[in-house]
Amino acid sequence: MTSHSILLTFHIFMGALSIVSGFVAIGSRKGQAKHLKAGKTFLIAMLAMCSSGAALSIWGGITLSLLVSVFTIYLVATAWRASTRFTQTVTWGDAFGLVLVLSLSIGFFYHGHLASISPSGTIDNIPIGPIPYYVFGFISLFAGLRDLIFILNIKRTSKQARPAHIWRISLSLFIATSSFFTGNPQVFPKWFNDSFLSSLPEQFVLLAMVYYLFTHFSGFSVSKLINRKRVLVKIESF
Repeated sequence: MTSHSILLTFHIFMGALSIVSGFVAIGSRKGQAKHLKAGKTFLIAMLAMCSSGAALSIWGGITLSLLVSVFTIYLVATAWRASTRFTQTVTWGDAFGLVLVLSLSIGFFYHGHLASISPSGTIDNIPIGPIPYYVFGFISLFAGLRDLIFILNIKRTSKQARPAHIWRISLSLFIATSSFFTGNPQVFPKWFNDSFLSSLPEQFVLLAMVYYLFTHFSGFSVSKLINRKRVLVKIESF
């Protein structure tokens, strides 16, 4: 095996591990040992997958893949930081993350502009046009602005960091699932690619993100509703 094939195999394995551990973390109760273990596994696997993905992107000269890989590393790292942020202290890591994500945003917008003025609408011979660059450019800009607001906010609480953890970890898992399933149609049989199953993991991640953000801001949760109904049933049984 060549060095490239070894790195590619490692990248695929870490990608599969990150998806499995990510789905386990989503499906387990928050704060319990199962969720924490799956979350740590997801963190390590995602960092390994994105690092190897960045190396493969440099190897193959694919700018978009390189930018997305670094951006996903940022998402995972800041999501982990948000989940463990129990103090009001701003560290050098917060400042570095802000500079990094704003630099990535500039990179996305710049290469989107290059794709828009290219006669073929391509960069690195990949016919995707400027839209993906602009989409990631706006998302990374939004993340950077949220980081800036957190840094400048004097009254910080750990509760304010939970939405950041939810959408950043969900987006990183969405990128992993879309890259693994939609981004590699040659790996799966044609019937799978032509069916709804190929996009089902991505849709599940987005729905889970919306659900957890909704429960955070509204205070509603399915478990609370079930427990409330159980209490009512017990009361009526007396």
